[in-house]
Amino acid sequence: MKKNWIQVKDLTAADFPVSVRPFFVNAQSVGDVNIGVKLAIVAIVCLCALSPRLRVKYHYDFGLSMLLLNALCIGPSGKGKRIIGFIVNMLMKYFYEADDKERQIYSKWKDRNKRRASNAKGEEEPAVAIRCLQKFTLPIITKYADLIHKKYGDVLPFFLFAPELGSFIENRRGSADFKGVARTAYDLGETYRRDTLYDGGHNAAVDINWLSIICGQETVLPKLIDKEGITAGDPSRNILIKIGEGIGDPAPTLKPFTQEQKQTIDDTVRRLWRETFTDDDQLMPTHEVDMSWLDKDVKYWCDRQREIITKSGSRAHDSFYSRASTSAFRLATALYHLWGEEKTKQKNVRRCYYYFAQFILDGLMAQWGQQYEAAMPKEKETAIARPSLYDTLGKRFTRKELAEKITELGINSAPRKFIYKWMTERKWIFEVEGHPDTYEKIYE
Repeated sequence: MKKNWIQVKDLTAADFPVSVRPFFVNAQSVGDVNIGVKLAIVAIVCLCALSPRLRVKYHYDFGLSMLLLNALCIGPSGKGKRIIGFIVNMLMKYFYEADDKERQIYSKWKDRNKRRASNAKGEEEPAVAIRCLQKFTLPIITKYADLIHKKYGDVLPFFLFAPELGSFIENRRGSADFKGVARTAYDLGETYRRDTLYDGGHNAAVDINWLSIICGQETVLPKLIDKEGITAGDPSRNILIKIGEGIGDPAPTLKPFTQEQKQTIDDTVRRLWRETFTDDDQLMPTHEVDMSWLDKDVKYWCDRQREIITKSGSRAHDSFYSRASTSAFRLATALYHLWGEEKTKQKNVRRCYYYFAQFILDGLMAQWGQQYEAAMPKEKETAIARPSLYDTLGKRFTRKELAEKITELGINSAPRKFIYKWMTERKWIFEVEGHPDTYEKIYE
């Protein structure tokens, strides 16, 4: 393996499959040279949300993973975050349409049950797959996850899109509910159990997963990831994307897509939909993407980070690098699948893995590195048990020897105090007759 691969400074259009390439090449920004990569990452997150049947084995995991990713798109008001919404709406059109149909089925069932006589037996609750979320409570998302499993007998991830972080977590309850699930939603197979006793609650043990794209301003970000969350690993579950940071620069834009680009993107979305659902609305079998060929690169990059950490002693770096690699690996897996899993494209995917891993890590360190270091408790010096002054003295000792031993052990008391305690109060010693300031122990 060429070691300079770890220093991929720039990606090119050729590194992206044709379904992602338009978001890279059509991106325009005066001050942000990475804008193409940033918008490409947003597009890949959406395409991963459309690929819930893909599975992959990450080098450091014991089992298979789903391509679960979270993008935090942060920037000043009016500086280009709308471009994120444009990409999401473009790629998630069919997803939204399918979700609306499921919501209508569930809404009509609720209306019919409201109109029934108080003593009439209501219709059985329909098993629906409602997966688009902007705001939710824990009972709602638990219930939706349970209904999805009842309908399909398997897990499907939710997709969270919040065009404005402030309204997404506008109150403490909303923030708490989000954090209550977010720490298990990043990994497949981490069951969330909820038990309630009130009528409106929903008791279930479910695997809640999601992909998310959340937009917001820098000033609101601490409400989502606070001091406690920083040390609990909340930042590292996200890909931080800064949009429109340059002062005085115009907001980033996307050049209009050509008809060919639009058709390519639409064909890809339809293809991923067919890989997920059958014509009669059943789930397709899961498909494992063989990424074992990337294992040596993952190990090399992570080993390199550990070398740096050993020299720097940065606990933030030690916390952030692992999931930076995981998220980069999931992005790379999506690209490889979009390439048709062609072996000839592995070099391009390798380049993307290295670039994404460093890009994600650098963003986490720049945003939360200092806060993480400050929030971590300081290492306490190990308390060394001080040897007993009495036991260090010989059977017979002088006042001078006692004073020397007190100094040696760093004890801040005068010899006379110990002599008084040991001879008068405890009766552990006696003064040797005929030898002033010489004492002998009664007890060894």
